[in-house]
Amino acid sequence: APGVYQLASLLVELDASDEASRILCADALYQMGWVEEAHKLLLVALSKNPQRSPILARLALLQLKKGFLYDGNQV
Repeated sequence: APGVYQLASLLVELDASDEASRILCADALYQMGWVEEAHKLLLVALSKNPQRSPILARLALLQLKKGFLYDGNQV
């Protein structure tokens, strides 16, 4: 996942409007366990295009994971 993240980050730098690279970055961050960073990156991508299903789906999955983590910490 770190190599994928580095490649996707480079692609984002080359073309900041490339949504696929942002999603790839977020997926790599998630796979590395950086859930908060992935969430922030998806929120930025969503702010640029609020009707994108792939972004909304990933945000929903991250929110579910965060909810389970928070509930687990409260037990």
